[in-house]
Amino acid sequence: MSGKTLRSHSLVVSARRSCFVVRFEHRRTRSAFSSRLDATEPYHVVCGYRSPETNEFLRRRHRGVAQNSFHVDGRAVDLFLPDRELLQLRSAALDLAAGGVGYYPRSGLVHLDTGPARTW
Repeated sequence: MSGKTLRSHSLVVSARRSCFVVRFEHRRTRSAFSSRLDATEPYHVVCGYRSPETNEFLRRRHRGVAQNSFHVDGRAVDLFLPDRELLQLRSAALDLAAGGVGYYPRSGLVHLDTGPARTW
């Protein structure tokens, strides 16, 4: 499987539907999250759902990719807002105290998931 296949546009669209909606609509926190950031622009989803094969492919090539990633269950999203500092996005996510929040400044994204509340 090539890197291009792994990051296809259809995967991002599908991820946005399955993960982003689960994270914000299911927990009814989307407006609270957006209002903390005073955000009206769309979130940019870098990664959402991953197949088990894609997750294993990434695990072999990158440190820090979890074997039992919430991405595989459609319960995680990596995203950013172009008009906001990454630390603002992280801070707003931490304020919600719901799910996991990962901060990846080198990659320019924040990870959010619906698992237990934790940070890294």
